[in-house]
Amino acid sequence: MFVKLAKNVFKESDFVQCQKLILAVSGGSDSLALLFLLRDYFKTWSAADETVSSRSLSSENIPIKKVPPEIIVVTVDHQLRAESALEAENVAALCRAHHIKHVIVRWEGEKPKTNIAQQARIARYDLLFKEAKKQGATLIMTGHTLNDQVETYHMRRQRLHKGAVIAEPEGEDDTKQEADIKQKIGEKKKVKPEIGVQPEVHPERGEDAQPKTEFALNVVPQEEPKAPKKAEKAVGSGVYQEFTSENVEQSLSGYDRNSLSSCDGESVSHQREESDLFYERGLACIPREALLRGKVRLIRPLLGVKRKTLRAYLSLQGTSWIDDPTNEDRKFERVRVRHSLHQQKLADIAKKVNHAAVQRRKQAQDIADLILALDICVEYGHCFIGKPASFLQQHVNFPFVVGLFVVLMGGNPYLLSSQKVAALGRKLSLQHPEKQRFTLSGSVIEYNHKGIVCWREARNIKEEILFPGQSLLWDGRYQIINHDEEVIRVGPADIDHLKYFLKQGAMDGVLNFERPHFPSLQSLLMISKSQDVDIPDLTSHLYSKRKVIIKRIMAPFDWLLSREDAAIVNVVEPLLNIE
Repeated sequence: MFVKLAKNVFKESDFVQCQKLILAVSGGSDSLALLFLLRDYFKTWSAADETVSSRSLSSENIPIKKVPPEIIVVTVDHQLRAESALEAENVAALCRAHHIKHVIVRWEGEKPKTNIAQQARIARYDLLFKEAKKQGATLIMTGHTLNDQVETYHMRRQRLHKGAVIAEPEGEDDTKQEADIKQKIGEKKKVKPEIGVQPEVHPERGEDAQPKTEFALNVVPQEEPKAPKKAEKAVGSGVYQEFTSENVEQSLSGYDRNSLSSCDGESVSHQREESDLFYERGLACIPREALLRGKVRLIRPLLGVKRKTLRAYLSLQGTSWIDDPTNEDRKFERVRVRHSLHQQKLADIAKKVNHAAVQRRKQAQDIADLILALDICVEYGHCFIGKPASFLQQHVNFPFVVGLFVVLMGGNPYLLSSQKVAALGRKLSLQHPEKQRFTLSGSVIEYNHKGIVCWREARNIKEEILFPGQSLLWDGRYQIINHDEEVIRVGPADIDHLKYFLKQGAMDGVLNFERPHFPSLQSLLMISKSQDVDIPDLTSHLYSKRKVIIKRIMAPFDWLLSREDAAIVNVVEPLLNIE
């Protein structure tokens, strides 16, 4: 039975071009079962499983032995409990007994006071990634099970019913807080002014007059109502409006409130279920395969296996496991959900997860096809989407595509929530002869009858110092590594240097700006060292070799890219000139 289980949970394609793999083993039942199942699976590789034609010797197929990758077990000691060090040593002793290489890595430094589960997860994957790079491993495997998948789905469904935003792409974490994701990618932007929905006031009619629309989107003034100087400089006299998801005339599901209220309960539930599965990508939960930092594959082979099956497998082998006491601590959301679920519900919820994953993959491919059909140009700090044919503009995924590029230009680590995508779709009207402008997710958006243009808004773009050998994720948009011998300063381009390089580029015949758009140009990266200044987007023709490596990234997909989103990333990368 268990030999068959090992053959079912792993695929040969999991190990393509893999000579070393990292196995994350904590000592719990799930990860220990993963270790021994993988060992059993590799034993099934026989000498005759694969043949190769050797023309240099003969025309016959000569059998060659498949060599399994080297297993390197890594135990992460989070140093959150006194007994964690001993537990890690117990795993090390077990690996020595089975002649398996073992490494202990530790989460050093001061631990956060709140949201510890999410922070520990981020630290854990970062440590596993660093060890994989150190060992030359191209694959990491973890022991997430069907129970984890079902618990994640249940938590996200509960949040959805409560009106919370589902935003994590991966799903095995316990909480959802934007600050944690921002810390994950090094993004620490200032808190924006409080956003609220206020009745629209028409000066010519007075406050008591009935407005044309029910609500207007306005920034609620703080103590100092003035906008930052950089923002004023970037947008001129345009009216700044922060887009907020509270101003939604329809419900989250996309159906009109009146039509929903007239439906019977079962019909509403069905409509809500179908729409949520379409809009809430997070209900696909934990993907079997993902890409960590664009370099190391992450696979969870046991997502279709129940925990009790794995424990039965270990018991038959006479292998004991560690029970982490925090797995019974009901102050954690996942533990509360775990105790509320019945075993017979696992299969039913697993089907829903699978359906959501299929929907997400289908939606991702539809989005990719739509991006290819649209006239999209990303250059010199701004993204332009030409006014599409009406059938493309009415495409159900058009607001998502616009929101995607808004997020990418703004360097935001989060894709827009379903509420904001829906509200964005209602707000955009490409019939206006005059430009309309608002801000959303760190970007300025302008639109009229010609199309849509967006760029990084000027506020909260920081200057950073980068010492030799250091790397930095700057503004959620650029990964920078300083291989120079000098300290460099990175920050947004200033007007004086922009004008200089534009003039120089025009004289050299490589840049031709009839009407430079300085608000977007000011969002470009500028690198300074000693007396030298470089704006890479404008000066790449001047340098054949660089000691500073610069890579444009897509923040929502940079840390952990789900395989379900690969279709989107593949078509967007060329537009951003990502190599």
